[in-house]
Amino acid sequence: TGADVAAAKKAAATPAAEATTLAEAAKKRGNAAFAAKNSVEAIAAYTEAIRLDGGNGLLWGNRSAAHLQAQQPEAALADAEKMVDLLPSLAKAHFRLGNAHDGCGERAAAATAYLEALRLEPANDALAGAVQRSSDALKKDPEHAALCAACAAALDARKGGGEAAAKATRHTIAWSVAAAAGGEAPAKRGGATLTAL
Repeated sequence: TGADVAAAKKAAATPAAEATTLAEAAKKRGNAAFAAKNSVEAIAAYTEAIRLDGGNGLLWGNRSAAHLQAQQPEAALADAEKMVDLLPSLAKAHFRLGNAHDGCGERAAAATAYLEALRLEPANDALAGAVQRSSDALKKDPEHAALCAACAAALDARKGGGEAAAKATRHTIAWSVAAAAGGEAPAKRGGATLTAL
């Protein structure tokens, strides 16, 4: 009967809804522990939340931040990469990835991640600051001249808008399209594939 089908659907949905509720509670405990700078407790709480709701990319990002707080940059990088996999169009995911690369001492990868975050959210001043700081750290190395130029163009586009913003966006999209169309694959660093330049 229709009532039996509805009851069966409700029963099947209840464990998933309960897991989501429990994951949210664990996330709140993790947030409180993180705010109190208790990274061990925060990591444990976020790990519990991920076990319950592993498809929630924000949980991976929160645990990444807690790993950085605990001076565990490699673990932070793994979690940030998972966040980007789950939420590729979220600027915060790329920002977390940049922070993790920075924590690992991978300045060029950090700049690339921050640049992608800024491309996704160009009005965000914190992202612009991260792009500027990471670019400044790379300026003395000629190997990173193209990346520094892309950072400068993105920062200039924020100021100028219009054609400058469109040109910076076209450059990033053109590179992504070329790589996807069988062009040269992006470099690998620390197990992470660079996604912007």
